[in-house]
Amino acid sequence: MRLRSRSGHTLLLPFLLLAFFHGTMARGQVRVVTLGVAPTETVRLARPRLAWRIGPCSNAVREVRMTLNGQPVPASFAADRHCAEGVPERPLSAGEYRVRCELTFDGGAEVVKMWSFHVGIGATERWPAVPPRTTAMMNVVDRLRERTGLPPLTLDPRLCAAADAYSRRLASRSVAHPEHTPELAALIREFGYPGPCFESVGLGVGSPADILRALFDAPYHRAPFLLPGKAEIGIGVARETTGEVIVTLLFALGGENEVVVYPRDGQTEVPIEWNPAEEGNEPLKPHGATGLERTGYPITLFVQGPDADRLRNVKASLTDETGAVIPFFLNTADNDPLCPANGVLLIPEKPLLSGATYRVRIAAAGAPERTYEEKWTFSTARAGASAPN
Repeated sequence: MRLRSRSGHTLLLPFLLLAFFHGTMARGQVRVVTLGVAPTETVRLARPRLAWRIGPCSNAVREVRMTLNGQPVPASFAADRHCAEGVPERPLSAGEYRVRCELTFDGGAEVVKMWSFHVGIGATERWPAVPPRTTAMMNVVDRLRERTGLPPLTLDPRLCAAADAYSRRLASRSVAHPEHTPELAALIREFGYPGPCFESVGLGVGSPADILRALFDAPYHRAPFLLPGKAEIGIGVARETTGEVIVTLLFALGGENEVVVYPRDGQTEVPIEWNPAEEGNEPLKPHGATGLERTGYPITLFVQGPDADRLRNVKASLTDETGAVIPFFLNTADNDPLCPANGVLLIPEKPLLSGATYRVRIAAAGAPERTYEEKWTFSTARAGASAPN
């Protein structure tokens, strides 16, 4: 399978990220971080989901009150996604609307957020049903996440609609290498999702599932697959006239903070090698090693979540079961402009041995007085074993 994918993934910010609010209560205050609101601008849906996503908070939300142009809207708070949501009881006519949402927290603190949006002429009442092919692709992503002990994702019809529209636009232009573009962020707004989102786009000859697995194996693209918590995802697929398949993935930034390593501790059947051409050899450029056709399978660490740190002073080691040192390339944001700031890429210089066990240690500094150290082991696939699905 031949994969051509843009190096890295992008955090799309269709809304103001990290806006801070403080509510007053009898004892102390509550600090609220806004991750996004929706809808904004002009939307295509006549009954849009009104949503305010916030970051993790020390106080639980006790009550949600929401109005639309002054009229009450039934609303609730989804604690697993840190999101206040409400849906108008009837389809809205074209025009401008104003949302007011008030959260009451344990302890009595109250915080208010207001925003506005337009409903477009000819807006539909509901999105089309997600096709079985998309569900099958999400199952592939879930199996990849399951290897790391992460929970399944949830398909969001708004993100699926935005991802599908973007893939079709790319296919109509016969785009060989998609570039970072504000167009996708605009589509997320248009379809009414309360961003922010990570996106990853792959093009290749092969099945969509093959492209998903290749994106996951590529270290720049892996981080969104490993978002902690019950994150939401959108998947869109289109085929160019050349026969190449375009897959767009949109991963909603979750509300949980967690250090995620891959391969995970104790994992078995890990591939022994990787083709760096799948990332355009970009991870090897900082080391002057772009001539390598094969390396060992990439090992990654990501500090995930709204409070993700920029990692610095990174130290790492890789040894086999006898304690012998395995040479590797180490990529961080300090030496690789494409490496996520919250991540560490450790790429063995040569393919690993089949049926062998390896030990990894990565230590790094984050925010002031915050340090990370992870130690774990994994085992590679035996010779002749087929790759896991």
